[in-house]
Amino acid sequence: MSIAGLSACSSNENQSLLCDYAKSFPANSDYASLVCQGENQLVLGQIDKAEATFSAALEQPFHEIQNYFPIIRLAEIKCLKKEWQAGHALLNDFACMLSVEAGIQQCYANSESLFLGSKNINLSKSCFQHMCGEMYLPYYEDPSAEMLHLVGLFQEEVSRVADLCRE
Repeated sequence: MSIAGLSACSSNENQSLLCDYAKSFPANSDYASLVCQGENQLVLGQIDKAEATFSAALEQPFHEIQNYFPIIRLAEIKCLKKEWQAGHALLNDFACMLSVEAGIQQCYANSESLFLGSKNINLSKSCFQHMCGEMYLPYYEDPSAEMLHLVGLFQEEVSRVADLCRE
């Protein structure tokens, strides 16, 4: 499945975006299974189970791509549990990660090289840790049209969760 086949949805269909994206990684079927299970649990109102499942998905090892997309659901869950501060922090981290993914923010300031620059102080610690491994840096220099499309869809999710997360 290509990223281009994904689209934003409304209501309970919001969850299909993350599940569909997870299924695009056939090399890690455990990840897709966990993400889709978490989506189903969230739709069924099994908030604590969904939180544990998305946390487990976030711990899945990936070596060629970043594994940060479940963070949007963890932010949503924190907001549903009225844990506003944690929800906002996760939401801000996720938005930061999307901005790095899209090439809007760089991991290192004033540098073309990892070794010549200093850490971008505008990135949260979590954002930097998830996104700024040395092997990922060239990937952000020229994001594909498909990735930019996906980032746009997840930015819509950020807006939806931000609305949910208003105290």
